[in-house]
Amino acid sequence: MAFGTILTPREAAGVVMALALAATSPARADEGTVPAPQRTVLFSSTDAGSSGFLSVGAKRTLAGSLDESGPVALASVGAGGSPERMGLPGLGDAAFRPAVQASALAGYQWALGRTFLSLFAGPELDRDRFSSAGRPAREATRIGARVHGEIWMHPTDETLVTGTAIAGTARGHLWTRASAGYKVWRDVFIGPEASLYRTEDYREWRVGAHATGLQLGRFTFRLSTGWRREDSSPKGGAYGGLSVHVKM
Repeated sequence: MAFGTILTPREAAGVVMALALAATSPARADEGTVPAPQRTVLFSSTDAGSSGFLSVGAKRTLAGSLDESGPVALASVGAGGSPERMGLPGLGDAAFRPAVQASALAGYQWALGRTFLSLFAGPELDRDRFSSAGRPAREATRIGARVHGEIWMHPTDETLVTGTAIAGTARGHLWTRASAGYKVWRDVFIGPEASLYRTEDYREWRVGAHATGLQLGRFTFRLSTGWRREDSSPKGGAYGGLSVHVKM
């Protein structure tokens, strides 16, 4: 996805949300009418550890509802920063790398009883700035391809298993996360999670716990926390994450 100009994170987030809302036509629930099927998910997540990242996006079925098999589209935009081993002369081992990322993907969702599988592919954009104390900033914009896969499975009514994998060529990155949970109250599942994020010059492992399915009105939340460790540093630290979505 190419842009003539690079939007600020706030502007890009507004574009994604506006497109998602425009594509959604909420039905008025008149007495005696059947509600329109839910076809759109709006989502946002924030993450804090050695790096910080905020993203927003929308998922939209192209035929049928969210609980049916069929083609789907996924758009997202995010902004944040992370210290990475740059491998550039004069920058030293670590530098701060603020970035804006965006993607527009198309794919297919399989609804297989208690299991939902989805696979997406499409273009991605990555714009970042290399900065280090005493050195002029260097900017870079890259366009590449992204593949995104997800699984959401209930082996039983009381258990939940999830997995996500995202790989992109714009930065040469890979992010994976797996989690399991046990129902403790209504639709709230609590259990362990583990994730890996890596680029050509940075790798971070995380192990922690999550609470998925917390409800507040129409919004559903996921909380996570635990311990992280980077290959480039002997010291680890805590991380935390919050995500929210609403179906329309």
